[in-house]
Amino acid sequence: MNDYVAPDHDKNAYNCPHCGALSNHEKFQLSWYQQGSDKGIYVNNKFGDDERFTIDQCQNPECTRITIWRNVVVRDGDKQYRDWRMIYPLTVTAPLPNSDMPTDLLQIYHEARNIYDQSPRGAAALLRLLIELLMPHLAAEGHTLNNKIGDLVKKGLSKRVQKALDSVRVIGNNAVHPGEITLEDDREIALKLFSLVNIIVGRMITDERLIDEMYDIVPDGAREGVDKRDGNADQLADED
Repeated sequence: MNDYVAPDHDKNAYNCPHCGALSNHEKFQLSWYQQGSDKGIYVNNKFGDDERFTIDQCQNPECTRITIWRNVVVRDGDKQYRDWRMIYPLTVTAPLPNSDMPTDLLQIYHEARNIYDQSPRGAAALLRLLIELLMPHLAAEGHTLNNKIGDLVKKGLSKRVQKALDSVRVIGNNAVHPGEITLEDDREIALKLFSLVNIIVGRMITDERLIDEMYDIVPDGAREGVDKRDGNADQLADED
């Protein structure tokens, strides 16, 4: 899950949207030409400043299929910039959810995936909402997301998971001051948020489930000994 590399025009290696393998992609420019009465297109691996379409060919020998990218103008209010968009195949490029994602949150996660390519900032906002709705599953208490994360820290939350939670809490929040997150960074930031959400679910739900499953197969006698040991430790702590 954490090794997933989303298709990216500026990268030579990513998970192919056709075969799913992490593979290198050979790049070609797709250009129009006009000569006399003949019109058509040609493909080459030499790039110029006016390129508008490119083709990536998957180098996985079991695939070799192509991905087509288009350089488009993205407008946001009175600002605009150019960016590459994958136009073939029409697929979702954000990573799949952790298999232990709570069922009631899957719809939000998949909605964020579905809009990621068209609106990465919208996807980031949905992922922040998902983190807020994840808190009851973690038995977190508090009136705000910040307070709930603080409550988890008091209950022994690891520093790394706390950093991941606070990253998702802040990034994508409308309260962030303008200019702290640039338009050019939106796609990269949203993609990292997907990974962080999956890491949080993995650490807080998957790992806990696996530990409980392992402890459940410990023989009863051994578990009683552990409980007696921990009970004595609690008693000594109270006496101190």
